[in-house]
Amino acid sequence: MSTIARIARINLPSRSLVRLASTQYVPGRKGYAPGFEAPEGTREETKVIIKRRDIGNSLTSHLESQSPKSQSSTSPKKQYRQALRVTRHKYAHELLEKQGQKQLQSAEKLAM
Repeated sequence: MSTIARIARINLPSRSLVRLASTQYVPGRKGYAPGFEAPEGTREETKVIIKRRDIGNSLTSHLESQSPKSQSSTSPKKQYRQALRVTRHKYAHELLEKQGQKQLQSAEKLAM
């Protein structure tokens, strides 16, 4: 071990960190936590920052109107691609449903 590393380790103060929990803070609620108010002269409303992208916008726009086509083609490649498309759309619908349920639960928690 080098002498610099040994000196740095010896001279570091050992402090114990104490965290105080506030009962007024609600995770997910917009605004500032107690003791962290905005300085005077700043805007009244906080800027909304969306952490996750909106899944409804990121999926293809033709997802809802797409209806499964009849598999009249005998080409195995076309049948495989059609099966993939149907599976992909099914998964996308499931993802949208789950996201909607999460948003409803989040809205219910914030409404309480």
